[in-house]
Amino acid sequence: LPPLRPDRLRADGYRFFIETLRAGMRGAGALRIDHVMGLMRLFWIPEGRSAREGAYVYYPLDEMLAIVAIESHRHRCMVVGEDLGTVEDAVRDALAKADVLSYRLLYFEKRHDGRFSPPGSYPQAALVAISTHDLATFAGWWTAEDLRGRLALDLFPDLAVFDKQLMDRAQERIELMQALQQAGLVSREEVAEAAGLALPSARIVEAAHAFLAAAPSALMMVQLEDVAGVVPQANLPGTVDEHPNWRRKLPEPVAALAAGERMRALGEALRAARPRRIETADRNASPDLQTRVPRATYRLQFHKDFGFDDAIRVL
Repeated sequence: LPPLRPDRLRADGYRFFIETLRAGMRGAGALRIDHVMGLMRLFWIPEGRSAREGAYVYYPLDEMLAIVAIESHRHRCMVVGEDLGTVEDAVRDALAKADVLSYRLLYFEKRHDGRFSPPGSYPQAALVAISTHDLATFAGWWTAEDLRGRLALDLFPDLAVFDKQLMDRAQERIELMQALQQAGLVSREEVAEAAGLALPSARIVEAAHAFLAAAPSALMMVQLEDVAGVVPQANLPGTVDEHPNWRRKLPEPVAALAAGERMRALGEALRAARPRRIETADRNASPDLQTRVPRATYRLQFHKDFGFDDAIRVL
């Protein structure tokens, strides 16, 4: 897709950006903004050129987030910013001020010593999950299928990187089980038994989700692939035709998964761990308001096409 031109956006009162948000929020309770760093800067590559000839183009982050906040309130639609990977502190600060939820994954939440962070250290203003569509499923992570797949497709620029990541993965499996044991979700015997498992048992999958469920974060998401024990991931970044991206079916119909024992057990575990309403929600809000929406104060002069002639205040 061609990138948005910041000068043309502003000249047109951000109409295209507004219409895009409205189309996504219409009828939805939550909207996830992929690569939310794109609201601040985006790497452009001229058509027919290589990435070496590209450059970063900057966008007015405060103005873009103000529009996100306005449309969020209008549609009563919460917003999650996908802030994974290399993200500047200025972006996370701006997202926090606008009350846009961060995106936190079990795989990446580590302490300084490399061990998995305890649930209590996760931020409240966040969506938590084990993985995403662009990363390994839990079973795929456990078996290092994602690493093997990238190796088979020659996606490692240096085989030494593969060797290190493979060794790290084996260590991470042990560290995750120890984190689950320290949280009281599995026993030491189960930790030892897990070392010899080719695939994670339903008990381990349930424990990993219960671990995340203890986080104070506003939202938690569960992937059906992890309920079904699927090993391959939905999408493999860096591929187009080499991998069947977005073309895999679940091993069972959704109705069968929903009625299955693994879903029932997982649902009971999550229901026990997360029966609460969002603690940070406005206590004066109407009882039927179950969504968390951005709130921020901006002093910005908007284009008249917005319907605002002067500065606005979003609460």
